[in-house]
Amino acid sequence: MALDQLQYEKVDISDFDKRKEDISRQLSHAASTIGFFYVTGHGISEERLDRAFAIGKKWFDLALEQKAEYKLDPVEYIGWKDQGVSRKTARAPKEQITFGHVAPDNQYAIALEAKAKKVVPEIEEFTRGFMDDCLRISQTILRGLAIALGQDEDFFVKGLDRNLPDAGGQGGWNNYLPFSSSSPETKWRSPTHADAELFTLLFQQQGRPGLEVTPGREFFNASNNGKPFLKNWDKFTQPPDEVLTFHPMPPIKNAITVNIGDLLMRWSDGEYLSTYHRVRAPAPDNNIPETERLSLVYFANPARSTVIQASACRRCVLVPVFLL
Repeated sequence: MALDQLQYEKVDISDFDKRKEDISRQLSHAASTIGFFYVTGHGISEERLDRAFAIGKKWFDLALEQKAEYKLDPVEYIGWKDQGVSRKTARAPKEQITFGHVAPDNQYAIALEAKAKKVVPEIEEFTRGFMDDCLRISQTILRGLAIALGQDEDFFVKGLDRNLPDAGGQGGWNNYLPFSSSSPETKWRSPTHADAELFTLLFQQQGRPGLEVTPGREFFNASNNGKPFLKNWDKFTQPPDEVLTFHPMPPIKNAITVNIGDLLMRWSDGEYLSTYHRVRAPAPDNNIPETERLSLVYFANPARSTVIQASACRRCVLVPVFLL
């Protein structure tokens, strides 16, 4: 079944210091309405991105027993995890590898990189080069979003320092394995969810559709016996897909897909909206290829010691409960 496509904001962040007002306005509008948008003018060349995808592909081509030696650390959220078919969530098989910023005192990130380099030496190009590019882009986006709220330019950037011992930020790849459209009981490569961090930078490959989103404002206007569907910080509740309207968000060449996460929603007093999204699996009634779907992600997060304290802004409406 074909879904209606939204008109997503496409924000060019080049020459930020010369165009702060215009860029900030566009970022704010996109983050406070849909919660998903595209970023261009980010400074990562097509060749550099292709190289990063090739490194990820080389990792996933390793034997299963080799990858199993790099199991995900659930606290640091770095390492490899394998997710098989889930009947409960109708999810197709997927695997993921994530790395942290290699800081002088970040022992988990240092150890994982050193170990991974033994089997894929090019990993260092990603952890010490590409992830730093992603951090730079994240800082630019956060400066624009802070300016739009009437805050100091560095309001959200505090703590985004790769050299801190508790530095945040993880980068890596998702590998959605080849999957036959003749499996009708499996609808999703990734079921409906919202991201927990400040925001996610998603690099999608051309010809690999499947991402679907429900606009943030649309979600908050959804009816639940007269009350909005929200998630609070101590109890996870999620609206059923039936009450949400999803729209495809296809890859755009040389553009990064950005989605606001729960942490930035809380830090902005609910002005910037964390948005539910999912990845659809191949099926007879869609044009999603049955081949693997490799995506590259960067999760923008501050250091753990950063104090997340929202302050009153000129046009925020305080939301009493927030997405987890």
